[in-house]
Amino acid sequence: MNCHPILDEVRVTSETGGQKGSKLARFDLIPAEILWEIAEHFGKGAAKYSDSNWKKGYDWKYSYAACQRHLNSFWAGEDIDPETGTKHVVAAAWHCIALAWFMDNMPEYDSRG
Repeated sequence: MNCHPILDEVRVTSETGGQKGSKLARFDLIPAEILWEIAEHFGKGAAKYSDSNWKKGYDWKYSYAACQRHLNSFWAGEDIDPETGTKHVVAAAWHCIALAWFMDNMPEYDSRG
């Protein structure tokens, strides 16, 4: 995956005439407090299993199932996961991030279908 595509640049010209390229990857638009909560959830996983243990790979169905459990708990009115103290939607987002990474890096564990 190319994380730095040149073609994703938009040229911006300020009132002074100064120009700067603006990339489509806009980290400044991600709410910092939510990004922080996701980072904390990564930290909780590292404390429980070990740093980057999830990058060793596992069947995708496990993250899919966990994501669904978190979303269903949230939809049933439970905001916080009692095991981790994390918002269910943040835990679900973590599993979506893991699945996105698996798509690029662990296709051999694709257990869909």
